[in-house]
Amino acid sequence: MWVGLEAILAFHCTGVGFMGCKLIHDPCCHFMAFAVSQGIMSVMDLLKIQMQDAGRVTAQLKAAGQPTAHLPKISALSLTKKLLEEKGIFGLYKGLGATALRDVSFSIVYFPLFANLNKMGPRRSPDSTEAVFWWSFVAGMTAGSVSAAAVNPFDVVKTRLQVCCKPKILSVSVSVSVSVSVSVSVSVSVSVSVS
Repeated sequence: MWVGLEAILAFHCTGVGFMGCKLIHDPCCHFMAFAVSQGIMSVMDLLKIQMQDAGRVTAQLKAAGQPTAHLPKISALSLTKKLLEEKGIFGLYKGLGATALRDVSFSIVYFPLFANLNKMGPRRSPDSTEAVFWWSFVAGMTAGSVSAAAVNPFDVVKTRLQVCCKPKILSVSVSVSVSVSVSVSVSVSVSVSVS
C-alpha cells in the first residue's frame, strides 16, 4: 500500500509553489514555481507509479506460487539509474503533459469553486469578510472532492502512460461534465490512443 512513498516524500511541490508565491508577487514567479514543481513532481510520480507496479508484479508472482527471490529489490534510486541508462533524461519525464493537465485542471475547478462556496457561508462577525473556520473547511473539502472527481480521468491517463509494463494497445475515451450551482461549470473531454 505504501510502495513508492519514499519517492513522493522526497520533494513536495507545495513547498516550491509556496516559496515562489510568498517571496515575489509576480505572475512570472508563480508560473516558474509551477513549472519547477511540475518538473520535479512528475519524476517523483513516475518513480512512485513504477515502484507500485513492480510491487504488483511481485504480488502476482507470489499469488501464483512462483519464486520471487530472483527479482531485484526496487528503489527510487535504482529506477532512476535504469531510466537514465535506457531512455536518457527524457525517460524521467514520461507523462509530464498529462501530469500538468491534471494539476492545471484541478486548480481551474478548485479555486473558483472554493471562493464561491466560501462566500456563501456565515462570517466571523457581522462586519467581517472572513468565513468561520468550519465553513471554510467544508467549502475546501467540497471543492477538493468535486475537483478530484473532475480530473480523475486525467490521472488515470497519466498513470497508464507512466506504467512501465503497459499493454501494447491503450485506448481511453473519457467525457466528464460537472455543473455546480455557484456559477462554476466544467466540461472535460479526453481521448488517448497508443499503439
